[in-house]
Amino acid sequence: MLTKQRVKKPPMPVRPVEPGVHQWGYERVQSGIAPTLKPKPQDWKFGVAAVPPATGVAVGAELLQAATGAVAPTVLAAGVVCGGIVALGLRRKERAALSDRATEDIASLVSTYLTRKSLKVLRWSGGWLGYPAKIRITYDQGAAGNATLREELAELLSDRVGMTYELVKHDPRKRQLVYQIDPGAEEIAAEEEQDPLTERVTKIATKLFSAPNEDAPRIDLEWENEKLSKVHVQHNIGMNLTSALVRKDKAHKFSVQIPGRWKVDWNTEEDTATFTLRPDLPTFIAHPPIAPMVGTPQENYKTPLRYGIDETGEHMAWRPWLDPMMLIVGRTGRGKTVVAHSILTELAARGWLIDVSDAKLIEFIGYKSWPNVRCVGAILEEQVRLVHAALELMQDRYAQIVAGEAEEDDFQPYCLFLDEYALFREDLADWYSEIKQQGEPAKVPTSRKVNAVLRAGRTARVHIVLLTQRPDAEVLGSGEPRLNLSCRVSMGPLDMDGARMMYNNPTAGVAVPTNIRGRGTTRNEAGDIVEFQAYWTPDPRKAKEPEDLAILEGLEPAQTLHPKMKIVLPTSTFGESKDGSSEELLPSYSEYANARMFPLDYEEPEDAESDQEEGGRDALEADVEDTQISTEVTESEPERSILRLVRAGDPEPSEAGPEKMQSTSRANSGKGLASVSDLRIREKLEEEDSAEEESEDCFGEIETLRIEDIVPGTKVLIDEGEGIWGIVADSMADESEEGHWVIACVTDDGADETIVAPEGEIFPIRKQQ
Repeated sequence: MLTKQRVKKPPMPVRPVEPGVHQWGYERVQSGIAPTLKPKPQDWKFGVAAVPPATGVAVGAELLQAATGAVAPTVLAAGVVCGGIVALGLRRKERAALSDRATEDIASLVSTYLTRKSLKVLRWSGGWLGYPAKIRITYDQGAAGNATLREELAELLSDRVGMTYELVKHDPRKRQLVYQIDPGAEEIAAEEEQDPLTERVTKIATKLFSAPNEDAPRIDLEWENEKLSKVHVQHNIGMNLTSALVRKDKAHKFSVQIPGRWKVDWNTEEDTATFTLRPDLPTFIAHPPIAPMVGTPQENYKTPLRYGIDETGEHMAWRPWLDPMMLIVGRTGRGKTVVAHSILTELAARGWLIDVSDAKLIEFIGYKSWPNVRCVGAILEEQVRLVHAALELMQDRYAQIVAGEAEEDDFQPYCLFLDEYALFREDLADWYSEIKQQGEPAKVPTSRKVNAVLRAGRTARVHIVLLTQRPDAEVLGSGEPRLNLSCRVSMGPLDMDGARMMYNNPTAGVAVPTNIRGRGTTRNEAGDIVEFQAYWTPDPRKAKEPEDLAILEGLEPAQTLHPKMKIVLPTSTFGESKDGSSEELLPSYSEYANARMFPLDYEEPEDAESDQEEGGRDALEADVEDTQISTEVTESEPERSILRLVRAGDPEPSEAGPEKMQSTSRANSGKGLASVSDLRIREKLEEEDSAEEESEDCFGEIETLRIEDIVPGTKVLIDEGEGIWGIVADSMADESEEGHWVIACVTDDGADETIVAPEGEIFPIRKQQ
């Protein structure tokens, strides 16, 4: 008889029970004994559910007793009670979750089974949620023989909680260990909790100087007057920092994400990086006095020409023997003319021969009487002559070198200032279209002459300082002219295109404070791009205050080596037209370009015009020779005059002032000595202040942009309540917090600010025009 046998099924594997609570950033670690502890029941929910019925009973009783005034306080008290129960319940839930995770971490060391009896928190510290300040651990008999049990438990607890624990009590009879937070570590944690900057610096430095399978860097902070001044990082990624580009990238990221301007000192031998906060720049620096020149201008040729100071106290200077041509850019009113005045006074004090092309008519007329400033061309025709004079001087000196008559060191240095070069080019084009004659080039050749001097003037010690508002390719070109202007200074904020043209860096100089006059960007002697404060050099025409007059007195040259000169422009002539009538013939471009220059005190003979009409130019030159003052040519005087320049003695100071300026219009004089009237110069003087006011704000209307779309050079609203705006210096993804963006700003008053916000957040902005 067959019997039916029951087959016993294998037991089903126990399915791990996942906790149903949100861990608030705590990482869940899987234990080697059991998956996880089942979360504790949350009985606080029953208390919350019981409050509304109790409140309803209380309100009903009050209504029956006609105590309507007590209803509102009762409902309010019930709400407070509910809120307190919920808050305390959530805190208890999170603390229980942290205790359970710590219990799971140590379970494999202290017990055969996963149980909450292994770990009990005796005391909590550190704010509302806090952390376990004192923990009691109970271990089984089998764990008593583990010699490293106490050290391993301390390490596991420290990793879980993020604090340093030390053993304070051990009871072998009860098999219990009591751990407590290290008091020193607890104080440090409290300080870090109170200081968000410390936490941010630590996070960013740790991220920048960490690598897989390497120990975390050691970070030490130094404070000075309650301000973070130094961050010292001891790292273990020295092999990753052998590239200069990598070091530069890490320094850039650190500086962008931490408020302030930081410089870094790399010690690749000891694997350290020390970030030091740069000091604040002063907002005003008077041009220091210039010591009297000792020796000849040739001997002083390699003296640096100072024009400002950077944040480290280093003097910014032009070195013409290394960077023969200088470019100064900046909007009106930002200080580029002041920098040019500083350079001019430095050159004059060292005996340079100086000419000035003043396209705005009024910026340099105060230097018409300044020693060693030979000529200030205030009208277009004079400016054309000065450009050709510089080219002729360069060609003449090259001819002397080729003929063996001189060497480079024999030449006295010469400098031509070209103010507002873009305006100069525009006026040239209009003027040339009016005077162009048959057989002359289609385009005005003056710009090509400037480029020729930029290209080859260094060997002949012929230099140019060029000023313009924007470094556009249309003005400077994209090839040799821009490259030859190797010493570059920008005043005020640049836009990204201008920054690329000037420094080949789209963020260099875009965040210069707008409320600080004389603040700009340049390269220091090491070639690094730095922010600097320009010297204040007063305009002699405007200087009235005793302080300004004292500055000018300390800058005036002790020796006058070069006589003042004036340009005598060609006059119109009259000839017979084809129909037999009289026709006025305007001078040609070449006649203006070769106009003669005379001593400032020279006066033309009354019959000069008739002599020229009869081909009497030779007679005029003979008259000049008769009136020329004989002077002994010394080593400090020019070796050879420019073509058609007549040498004479120094004029009297009274004859060299602005009142001697020849600016009579062609319409009024008939001789064509000038093309700009006194009225036009007066109009320029009246328009000067209004032009500066119009250029104060170079930013457009208010728009809105997401933080990740804001580019350097844009103005962003930092504080809506105070109305504080800042110019964005740089922007990037936040290294310390995922999904966030950080932008570094400089306010209009020069303060550094950092904005950190989630991606997608909207900010009011104003784009640079």
